[in-house]
Amino acid sequence: MGMITIETRKPVAYDSPDHLHPSGTAENNTTNRRFNNKLLRYIPPQKVKLLDIGCAGGGLVKSILDAGGFAVGIEGSDYSQKIGRAEWATIPDHLFTADVTEPFALFEQSPSGERRPLRFNVITAWEFFEHIAEAHLAGVVENILRHLAPGGIVLASIATYPIVLDGFTLHQTVHEKPWWVDRFAQLGLAQCAEVERYFHYDWLRGSPDWSPRFWSFAIALTRAGEAPIDADRLRRLRLRNLPYEVARTVYRLRRRVWYAMPPSWQSILTERWTAMRRAVRSRGVAPS
Repeated sequence: MGMITIETRKPVAYDSPDHLHPSGTAENNTTNRRFNNKLLRYIPPQKVKLLDIGCAGGGLVKSILDAGGFAVGIEGSDYSQKIGRAEWATIPDHLFTADVTEPFALFEQSPSGERRPLRFNVITAWEFFEHIAEAHLAGVVENILRHLAPGGIVLASIATYPIVLDGFTLHQTVHEKPWWVDRFAQLGLAQCAEVERYFHYDWLRGSPDWSPRFWSFAIALTRAGEAPIDADRLRRLRLRNLPYEVARTVYRLRRRVWYAMPPSWQSILTERWTAMRRAVRSRGVAPS
């Protein structure tokens, strides 16, 4: 790839609460090996082109680059850029600042000076959309659609709780998943259940089975009317993973049932399980 450049009339979201109180970009640098493994099985490293919106420290971008893929990050605040925090010190040519509620465009520039618009088959936004005021969501989605390659997928997690720090309202749009699915559909992005089922529990952030314990949900989207890239491969991978994913679901359900029990029930069951193990050991048989 050639040199990456960005065009934007607003290089920093100067009036955003997340720039005025940059707690997110100052603290976050999330990576998740399980997410990367799933993504790169679906779209091999030599083919993946990922744009991470709200990239904070740039951890995901660097992890994709290290795996042999291509990735770029956009962050609304210049806090991490100015102090060289996290991956801004290691991959500065792949991380940029811009107010993504305003139009921006990414280009690849060849040594001869020719510029080509960059398009991405994966666009991610982790715990990002809730930071955008409802009136500005359309501008964000326009930027996503401008940079999304045909068949490309959008992967995101969205928090469903308010955050106010030092008088700054950081989560400006707080709704549960059905509201977001409808809003995205109005703006030209359709929920893609097939992709959600494939990633299952292996998202960078968020959970497919939202509950107050997780407080954020995961969602996959495609351009309205389009199937996800390499849909046949996606379907084969999902079927191959099915036994493993079913086992994980059963395990998580057991945990949720356990934590939903009153402490007195947990104590009784623990005592009975301990007594059973002792009885088995006394007979000289190792418990399973």
